[in-house]
Amino acid sequence: MANRPSKPGHTTPTPGTNDVGEGAGGHLVDRLDVATGRNAQDGTVELRIGILLWPRFPLLSLAGLCDALRHAADVGDQSRQVRCSWSVLGLPGTSITASSGVEIPVQEALRPGKKFDYIAVIGGLLPFMDSVEPQYLDFLRQVDDAGTPLIGICTGTFALAGLGLMSGARLPALGWIGVYSPVLVAVYFVSMRVIFTHERHRRDREIQEVAEELRYAKIPLRVAAFHYTVAAAAVGGAALWLPRLGAALARETGLGEAFVGSLFIAITTSLPEIVVSLAAVRIGAIDLGIGNVLGSNLFNLLILGLDDVFYRRGPLLANVDASHGVAVLAVVTMNGLFLTGLTYRVITKRFAVAWDTGAIAAVYVMAVSLAYLLRG
Repeated sequence: MANRPSKPGHTTPTPGTNDVGEGAGGHLVDRLDVATGRNAQDGTVELRIGILLWPRFPLLSLAGLCDALRHAADVGDQSRQVRCSWSVLGLPGTSITASSGVEIPVQEALRPGKKFDYIAVIGGLLPFMDSVEPQYLDFLRQVDDAGTPLIGICTGTFALAGLGLMSGARLPALGWIGVYSPVLVAVYFVSMRVIFTHERHRRDREIQEVAEELRYAKIPLRVAAFHYTVAAAAVGGAALWLPRLGAALARETGLGEAFVGSLFIAITTSLPEIVVSLAAVRIGAIDLGIGNVLGSNLFNLLILGLDDVFYRRGPLLANVDASHGVAVLAVVTMNGLFLTGLTYRVITKRFAVAWDTGAIAAVYVMAVSLAYLLRG
């Protein structure tokens, strides 16, 4: 469609100005500008955001950030960069390809000397995290040294953590102990209290527990306690050798300590839980088996707080490998599936496992595969 010639006395609006025309909308925006004391051409910007895009970044993350900024930057839905400004930083003349294939051109060169209030890093797909230009990494280190706050969006947090820009004095600590350790301890005891209260209320309805007591009534408490102590001592003694064997296995195979710990050591230390849970299911004590697995996971998180006390080089989690994030995300997803299955109970199952437990197993397989690909 051809452009119509301008009417006499009518000027064509230019970008960054009040371009809604001469109607009621234009007069409304003019009145809003006067009321707020703002003008699109006065150069007053309260907030400056620089955006760094990693290869194969999610386009939705960039759109969400920019759309929120444009609504906050102006009045009257004009989307002018009045109160704040933003631009995509990078190498001049280049563009960054999003995960959807859309290319976003660089708007401004990487200049550490230019003052930004924030630098937002939008990470990309995990296989492309190492494909970024080294100038990006140097720029982030320089602006971090200058004291500019950094924002990690999506896997951008992984990029910042990999550069060591989310560790050290920026993490809160109580002496050499991270503040998250007391939180872990508190969450553990609160969880135990909640579980105890819940079980006390439903104790009268657990007829199966009475049957189990009758079955094992002939076993004296002293004998049961002795056998339990011997078994626990054997497991604890064997566990003393596992860290050395695991470190040697990681070193000789080149699989990395994070992967060996997340797979082989985790499976070995979980063998008692596997045996106890299977035995409990076989005798019909399903809640005992499930409680064993969930209680072990709960107590394992408490161990992080204990480890932090004996680790004297600083906050514990500030010195761990970022690849553990894969295991954390998998655990959160698997617990979400468990909670869903607990809420929407499956009446029947068509295969050997129900959909909820099958999905949990699938998440575990994917997490192990991804940890293997990202092993360091």
